[in-house]
Amino acid sequence: MKFNFYGNKQLVSLLEKMTANNKAAKTVLFFGEKGTGRKTLAEYYCSLLMCENPIESKPCGECKACKNIANHVHPDIIYAETSGKLGGYSVDTAKRICSDAFIKPNNGDKKIYIFADCHSMDVRTQNTLLKIIEEPPEHAFFIFTSNSKNDFLPTIISRCSSFGVSDCSEEECRTALAEKGYTSEQIDSAVKSFHGNIGMCISFIEDEKLRNSVELTKTLVNSIISNDEYNLC
Repeated sequence: MKFNFYGNKQLVSLLEKMTANNKAAKTVLFFGEKGTGRKTLAEYYCSLLMCENPIESKPCGECKACKNIANHVHPDIIYAETSGKLGGYSVDTAKRICSDAFIKPNNGDKKIYIFADCHSMDVRTQNTLLKIIEEPPEHAFFIFTSNSKNDFLPTIISRCSSFGVSDCSEEECRTALAEKGYTSEQIDSAVKSFHGNIGMCISFIEDEKLRNSVELTKTLVNSIISNDEYNLC
């Protein structure tokens, strides 16, 4: 699997330089709006750390590690289990990961734990993870993704390398959507609603409920602006 990024070029380059110079951060936070590529960057960082045959500081995309990462079956990349209606992370989950982090990797010399969408992570869970983040085993790495740095305690943030993820340009977004096979009409409608947010544009095209919600919102806003009480009702 070859990664093809749109936007966030400086961030991608920084991650590549960090790993190439053996200065990879042990704990990383990717934060930004939903759909901007936080999880894609988390996966790319995993590939940078795990690739067996990097090419010019980039993952080769062909080795066993890269393919396992792309298929989400790498034995040393652990996606923390969510629970509850909000899809948060429990204290018990954090405790299990703290214990597991001291177990040596199955392959290679690294083990990575990913906590995705941490906007509802309980304070108690964060405090449970604090010690392992502060003094991790040599082989252990931690990746968090969330909407904002404010989703975390200051004590967690102070121990993370935090990277903001942003939308790409509308032109880049159109190119990315075209590569996925969407029609010009679908792309125009999606970009008009979500601009350079590729993830949300894809959701807009594929999710009828989201399209209906967007159209309803537009109708409500236009009705308020034009003082059209009948249409608003």
